[in-house]
Parts: sequence; structure tokens; C-alpha cells
Amino acid sequence: MMRRTCSSLLSAVLMAGIAVFAQTSTAASATPPQYRITGRLVSSADGLPVMHGHLVATFVSASSQNGQHSSIEVDADDQGRFNIQLPSAGMWNLTALGRGFVRNGYLGHEQFSSGVVLTAEHPATEITFALAPQAMVKGIVTDEAGEAVRNAQVSLVRVEQATPEGIGQSQRRIAQTDDRGVYEFDGLQPGEYRLCVTAQPWYAVAAGRGQQNSSDSPPLDPSLDVAYPVTWFPGSSDPDAAEALMLKGGDVREADFHLQPVPALHLLIDPPAETGDRRGARYFPVVQRVDGGNYFVQPVVRTNADGQIDVGGLTPGLYQVQLLGPGAPNLRASVQVATGGQTLSFNGALNEANVTIEIDGIPEDETGSLIASLIGANGRTFAITDGLRVSRFNRSRQMPARVAKPADGADKKRPPRMLNVPPGKYNVVLRTTRNNSDIYLAGITAKGAQVAGRQVTLPEGASTLTLHVVEGRAQLAGVVARGDKPSVGTLVMLVPATLDEPGAIQFVRRDESNTDGSFIMRDIIPGEYILIAVEDGWDINWKDKATLARYLGGGVAVSLAAKSNIAQNITAQRP
Repeated sequence: MMRRTCSSLLSAVLMAGIAVFAQTSTAASATPPQYRITGRLVSSADGLPVMHGHLVATFVSASSQNGQHSSIEVDADDQGRFNIQLPSAGMWNLTALGRGFVRNGYLGHEQFSSGVVLTAEHPATEITFALAPQAMVKGIVTDEAGEAVRNAQVSLVRVEQATPEGIGQSQRRIAQTDDRGVYEFDGLQPGEYRLCVTAQPWYAVAAGRGQQNSSDSPPLDPSLDVAYPVTWFPGSSDPDAAEALMLKGGDVREADFHLQPVPALHLLIDPPAETGDRRGARYFPVVQRVDGGNYFVQPVVRTNADGQIDVGGLTPGLYQVQLLGPGAPNLRASVQVATGGQTLSFNGALNEANVTIEIDGIPEDETGSLIASLIGANGRTFAITDGLRVSRFNRSRQMPARVAKPADGADKKRPPRMLNVPPGKYNVVLRTTRNNSDIYLAGITAKGAQVAGRQVTLPEGASTLTLHVVEGRAQLAGVVARGDKPSVGTLVMLVPATLDEPGAIQFVRRDESNTDGSFIMRDIIPGEYILIAVEDGWDINWKDKATLARYLGGGVAVSLAAKSNIAQNITAQRP
């Protein structure tokens, strides 16, 4: 009896154990996957670990570029190892920053990076995240005698790729030389940079810039009436001849300037006619150099016996002069200074293109701010961007530049305002500050100016540009493959088929493939394009159209209609 009881008890215990095991196994099989990204932070320069770097993982939804969950932040250990536990599958943008290293995205190139894609089938991945050490540019500025030039202004310019609307995003940093003539830019991202310097001789009369001298002042000593031209590294006054500094992570480049003075040029300004012989004393000129960059200069300002404003300390170039005076309207004119003694008269017609900008076809629900920009030919920006304020009441009206929504009860129709710009050729682009705006520039008509596609030629005097706006930007998505595997971190480019046609869309859209090979380009202006993908293509000189043409034959033609959403896979090419 005892044995049967023990046997029965043992059987019961075994059955209970089996039941518990079965329940445990079922519970385990129902446990959701544990999503995580693990790996190491290392230096791209030498592969050594980046100790205690900081990482941020941000979820990006498939439906919206801006739809994001809360970010997950972790720190790497002293060996650069990290483990990021994530709440869900999907694509995660991963950025990292370490002491002495620049912030970057995973497999980052310029402003692009690869998203890390997790799925239920592949909930975890291990990566090596390479960070670039900060780069540096430094140098010394000396004069014709080899002496240090103090308080020289050194500009470091990095030109990024064009935006979807075609505007190159220039990043500029400014540094001043110390009493040794030394300047320094640190904490730089890898990329292409150009340098220029503006300065004035310490011994020149220009050292007393900004003083309104009287007509009784003694004549200028010719030996002191000199100026330094704007100088681009390594020593040219032409920005197109500037040397490009290609910086990699951890690079330290030295760029010295040796300045040579030239005889200063003088511009005589006739201010608006007034009674009295000293009419020029009421005005002061603000002078901006607008060719090869935008630089405000501090000229030598005097008033002569004829009431003219004598602006000295200039070098040959195109300037925009704004005449300021108490109680008087601001006056602006452009002048090409080539020789000394030129006269710019503010009496009568000025050497300016006076442009009225109108908008046609604004959607009824478009309430953001539109920015109409005129970009000078050859990539030179003339600082002539103006805003167009859009609101619901003006859908059927043509709105001039800088028209803001009036207050309640105020007259909603304000007089047009003009953009005063130097005559010449400009590319017209349109941007909006509204997120996910669907509008784009479809065409331009002009009165008093010539139009070729998106390029306009503005003469002196009055003209009107009407920008025709429509809705319906497109979207393109796909997967980049190399053989039967996804191609990760690959450069994807959407090249306009009309790239060589005057006035057509001249900018190339880019993206980088994610860890599953996927890519997506939003807010594309409808048109005919060629889609290409190039592995290790980030260091290729894509500005060379002959180089670009070699890859177009391996691309795929894509036609994007208004409001279209196209899926197109692509095979990656090798460089």
C-alpha cells in the first residue's frame, strides 16, 4: 500500500512537473523579441576605441520623415562597447559623439547616414560605429614686410550639397587674427573648405575707418592710401581660383596668407539733392562687397567741398551701397568699381534692377512663409533673398515681397515692395518654412526681364517676376542591392534628365541606403530623372559632369508625376 501510494505520488509530481514545463515553454515562446543594437565606438582614423562616447537612437516611422518616438540614450564603456535596448522593431537613426570627435550618424557622410533596421526575424544587430576625429585649420596672416596682421578677419566656408530647391547651404565661420597674426578653426567636420581673409594695412589712412571727415581735412598721402584686396587662399582675389582644402578626420592643415597692398580706389557719391553745400554730411554709406561672397567693408569716408561723399579704401569689385540718413528713406545702388574717381549718383535712375515678385497659384491651406530667392550665376550669392508671407486671405492675389498678414481691420492690400539687386542673371528658387509643404515652383513669367526656365536676366530699372506655384511633390523609395544582398551605406542619386538644358532643374537629389538597403526621397519636384546607386561613391567628384555621365548608363529612368509615390529598386554600381 505504501509503495502504491509512493508510486502514485511520484507519478503526480512528474505530471505536475511536465505541466509546469509545458506552461513555461509556452510562456517562453510567447515572449516578444528583445530588440537591441550592440557594438563598439571606434576612431575612423586608427580604429582605437572611443571611450565613454554618447549614443542616441531615434525611431523613424515609415509614414513620416518627422514622425519619431522618444529617443533612447546610452553611454559606451571604456572599451567603446555599447548596448542599446529598444522598445520596438523598425528603423532607428543612430548618432554618436565622443570627446575630440565630431557628432555623426552611423556610416555618416556629410548630412546623410544609414538607419539601422530591426525586424521580428532579426531583432538584434551588432555594428562597428566609426567616429571621425575633429579636424583643424590654422595659419598666420602677414603683410608685405612679413609682419603679423592683427585683427584680420578670416572666413572659412564649407559649401554643402544643394537643397531640394537648389540652394547651396554654405556654412561660414569667422575668426580674427591675434597680435601674432595667428588664427585657428577647430572642431571641424570632414569635408571641403575654402578660406579668405579681409584686412586693412595698419599704417594706412584706412586704419581710421568709420570717421566722417570734413572737407577741410588735408589731402590723403598716396603712400598711405592703400588697401588689401579680399584674398582667397592661397593668394588670389578671384574666389573661383581658391584652393579647396579637403579635410579628413583628425587632419590639421596650415593655411598661411601673405597680403600685398594695392592703391586704394575712391568712389564719389552724389547724395540726394538738397539745399545747402553740405548735403553729404547728412548721409553715411554702408558698403558691401557682393562678388565672390558678401563682405561688409569699413571704408574711409570723407565729405568734399562739393558735398560729395568720398568713399576710399576700396579695391576693384562689385559693391552694393546703401545710403543711410536721419529721417530719410534708405537708398541702395550697385556699382562696379574699376578705377578711382568714379561717381555714383543718387539723383535720378540708379544702376539697379528693381524687381517686384508676385505669386500665382498659392494653395488655399498654405499658411507658411515662402522665401523667393535669386541666386547669382556661377554659384555666387548676392544676398538678395526676400520673403513672401502667405495667408489664407490672399489665395487669389499676387503678393509682393515681404508682405505680412495685416492686423484685423487693416487694409489687406499693401503697396508692392521691390528687391533692389545688381543687374544680371539669376536662378530663381522657392522655399517654404512650412513642414511637409507640397508646393513647388512650376514656372516663371516676366515683364521687363528675360526668362529661360528657372533662370532670369534682370536689366536695370523696373521688372516684374510672377512665380507660378502648384501642388504635388513626388516621393521615390526602393532598395539598393549588390547581388542577392542589400547594399548598405550606398550613395543613391536622382539626376534630372534635363540637367544640361539651360534653365532646367540643375540639382541632384541624394540619399544613403539603410542597413536593409532601403532608401526614400521625399518632396521631389515632378519631372524626368535617372536613378543611380554607387557603392563607396561619396568621395567621387560629382561636380564633374563627365564623371557623372559614366554612371548614368547603369541607372534607371524614372518619371515622377505630381503627387506620385513610386517604388523603384536599383542595383549598386562599383566606382
